[in-house]
Amino acid sequence: WKAFTRGQYLALMDGYDGAAYGAGGAEFDYSQAATVDARRNIGYVRELASRIDLLATRPDTLLCSTGYCLVQPQSPGTTFVVYAPEGGDFTVDLTGVSHSLQVEWFDLATGFWQPAPPVEGGGVRDFSAPEAWAAVLFLHEP
Repeated sequence: WKAFTRGQYLALMDGYDGAAYGAGGAEFDYSQAATVDARRNIGYVRELASRIDLLATRPDTLLCSTGYCLVQPQSPGTTFVVYAPEGGDFTVDLTGVSHSLQVEWFDLATGFWQPAPPVEGGGVRDFSAPEAWAAVLFLHEP
C-alpha cells in the first residue's frame, strides 16, 4: 500500500513455483505469513486500482498527514486514496475540493469495504481509522 499510494510499481518476487534456489526451493515455506499477506494485499491494490483513473492520479505526500496519498484532485473524478499504516487519527487536505465526497474504508485484515458518511471539501478534514490497525481511506465522487 505504501508503494501504491506513492505512485510506485508493485512487485513481489514470489517463490510459488519452486524454481528458485532459497525462495521457491525445496525448503521454501509457501504459507509464510508475510508472503501470504503480501499476495493478498497486491490483489486488494489491484481491486482498488480498477476503480480509479490511474492515469489522472498522482502521489502527494503533503495532502494527507500519513504521507501516503494518491490523488486525483480535479472534478470530475476527484479521488483520494490514503493509506494509514498504523490506523489511528490523521488529516486529509480537501481545501481544493468544492463538493462532497463519498467515504469508504478498506479493512486490510478482513478485505471488506465499509462505507461511511460523506465528507465535505473546502478544508482540512480529520479522519479516524475504524480499527486500531492499518487501513485504507477511499474518498471519491458519488
